[in-house]
Amino acid sequence: MQRLAAVWFRGAGAVGSGPAPALRGMRAMTVPVVLALSGRGATVGRLIATSLGVPLWARAEGDAGGDHTFADASAFVRRVRAEGRPVVAVCASGMLHDLMGGPMPGMVSGVVAVSHDGTVVTQLQGMSEGLAERVGLALSGAGAGRHPDGDPRHWLEDPPEGWTLGTPALAAPVRARLMAGGLARIDGDEAIRADWLADLPAASPPDEGLRDVVGIEATTMPPVDGVLTYHPQRFALGICCAGDCPPAELEAQVRQMLEDSETAPGAVKAILTDAGSCRAAAVVALADRLRLPLRVCAEPYAGDPADRRAVAVASPSPVAGRAAISQTAALFGAGSRARLGLPTVSADLFACALAVAPDAIAGLRGRPA
Repeated sequence: MQRLAAVWFRGAGAVGSGPAPALRGMRAMTVPVVLALSGRGATVGRLIATSLGVPLWARAEGDAGGDHTFADASAFVRRVRAEGRPVVAVCASGMLHDLMGGPMPGMVSGVVAVSHDGTVVTQLQGMSEGLAERVGLALSGAGAGRHPDGDPRHWLEDPPEGWTLGTPALAAPVRARLMAGGLARIDGDEAIRADWLADLPAASPPDEGLRDVVGIEATTMPPVDGVLTYHPQRFALGICCAGDCPPAELEAQVRQMLEDSETAPGAVKAILTDAGSCRAAAVVALADRLRLPLRVCAEPYAGDPADRRAVAVASPSPVAGRAAISQTAALFGAGSRARLGLPTVSADLFACALAVAPDAIAGLRGRPA
């Protein structure tokens, strides 16, 4: 029997307690929507959808193998909730919280997050007539729902959505050591968030010196040489820039900002700009050099009221307000619970700001540049 954890926010019994009623027999229950946000959760998502007798939804551009697709995860989740339908999403609970924009007053239908390996079922809102219990029972009885290929060591080069691999050249050697009997020691300031690494063969203090112990870091800080490192994407970079800004000057300042804040480029989700700045050669070059998506705070955007206010502020792009626009863009990209990091840097031809979210940022906000 696989290990299965359950987290309850509004009271319920333990997952797996009592019989699982058939969906058709659940009194007045609205048909739930099951979605997988990445290919990593496809197997678990399909298992849940099949158990509930509903189709699986997936990103249009992803590889989660859904029966139906959606383009914008946040807009899709909010629309489904507005319709009063329960939601079961295979993703981190913090990510689902950001996608749905917080609690919806008067909402009684359940919102349930399931980890990519199916070991954690988290009920974020509502009771939904035993939906979370049914999901837990479907997973606990599956046996093979934890990892589609049966071995988490094979996934070292494919971190889940919201995480990036900071040292890709080390993934294969580390996998080889673990496959040969090595043990993993997960360290770093973000280790507690890296629950997707929990199923690796773990080292304990007595193993030091007796077994091959592989150190793995989960951190927003730059990687240490020789250490396999993963970064949660908790930061968004906001920029307001003049069209004639020298690319080298902007890049140097942004890299200095990241260095001063001890933030790895891999921990940044995207670069956010106003509609005018996105066409500046310096901004385009920066996105290419840092290998980050470039997004625009501009309508149309089906976000919450705070997001729409951010769009209204960022759109005019007055030169005198570059610092405020860069801050607004950064906060817009990082979500409603974000805060500004270092003081905003403002120069003659550009301003840049860094915002940090409490969890990995769910999805890309704004529109493509």
